[in-house]
Amino acid sequence: MGIVWGAGVVCSLHGWIFDATTGRSDSTRFVIDTFDIKEIDGHIFVSLQPKNSNVAGPRRDFGGREMN
Repeated sequence: MGIVWGAGVVCSLHGWIFDATTGRSDSTRFVIDTFDIKEIDGHIFVSLQPKNSNVAGPRRDFGGREMN
């Protein structure tokens, strides 16, 4: 969870800023997954697969544990 700030997302816990397209950050080696989102008639649809899966880098789960 984070705050959208321009073309980035700010981690509310660490203050790290991630690019909303690539998921990369200058503040940490971790990458966040980004997803396509679409609104149709008031319903929000989110893709199941990350759109930046080709971007290398370690990821964390919501509990903060590093994922492979």
